[in-house]
Amino acid sequence: MSAQGYRQQPDEIGMARAERAIRVSGLIGLLALACAVPAGYFLLPLVFDFPDQLAERLAFAARANAVVLLCVLAAVGLVSSTRRVSPADIGGSAAGAPSDRIAIYVAFLQWACCSSWSGEYFSCADTLAAPSADRSAWC
Repeated sequence: MSAQGYRQQPDEIGMARAERAIRVSGLIGLLALACAVPAGYFLLPLVFDFPDQLAERLAFAARANAVVLLCVLAAVGLVSSTRRVSPADIGGSAAGAPSDRIAIYVAFLQWACCSSWSGEYFSCADTLAAPSADRSAWC
């Protein structure tokens, strides 16, 4: 598949081969996740001391989520800077679908925004709901 293979018609790229490649990539990602999550769950506490107090946990979550924020900022920067110099995209997303020049950047921005909000929500929920030394006497 060429670098612009996503723009080819389905009958031109060999759908069976493309679907097989997607399934194999998905399976490899699932296996990597199945190994990484338990490893992180069991090994990180041995190497790293997680904060106990609420303020410390919130600060830790903010530092950890800074990487996600940088991805969103990079995506916004890519879309906005490319949109300013592309005559077909100067009107913004309300003017129509993105052109070929900006389509990949827009997809990256959509992914980054979706990932950041869901990640931020679960990070905040986990940070606030995690048991701390102060609340352990209540249970």
